Amino acid sequence: MILSLLICWQLINHYPTPYNFADASPVYPDVATCTFLPAHYPAFLVCTQSSGMNLSNATISATFTVECSPDAVFRCGNEGFGNTGPASARLFFGSVVGYANQGTGSTQWWFNAQSVEISTNTGTAALAATFHPEDWTDAGGCLECPSATDSDFWHALVNVHEVGIALGGTVFWDTGIATVEGSAVFHLNYFGVYPKFSGYKRCFSSD
Repeated sequence: MILSLLICWQLINHYPTPYNFADASPVYPDVATCTFLPAHYPAFLVCTQSSGMNLSNATISATFTVECSPDAVFRCGNEGFGNTGPASARLFFGSVVGYANQGTGSTQWWFNAQSVEISTNTGTAALAATFHPEDWTDAGGCLECPSATDSDFWHALVNVHEVGIALGGTVFWDTGIATVEGSAVFHLNYFGVYPKFSGYKRCFSSD
């Protein structure tokens, strides 16, 4: 059944204004698109909805392409505060809309079992995950930070309001990515949560 609900893709930047929503208008035929710039650190590409989804028995997958100039050099945010490269992308979900890094918490979760390095060699890459608590990390996407319990994970998973791609570094996964040199564009080619929805366009109905 198709619900009367539209899921729209948005960009959440880390800089210049921490974790503000911005437009993620796609370059056809992308699902969503964002540009890496020296002064902006896109941290999340997410689709949001007001009513929560239960993803307990779901799988999640994405395909994206990094289009960049040969001289592009990428940097993850907060490198001066212990965050290290390489810049990377990974899957993400949250039980609230929006994002505010609290260092601890149980409403937002990053997939820790797989990431893709963002570089001039990335090309087209794929991410895929199932939902098991040992494969997901909360608390700002920091493996060394205090983590919530398995029950917190399941509580968030039955009421998902936000799902997508997180961009960051090796230590902190929510700090965004910028280009120090050259130019680069992140093209989200496909994103799907089976059996909930699959998205080939910016706004789409869930099923």
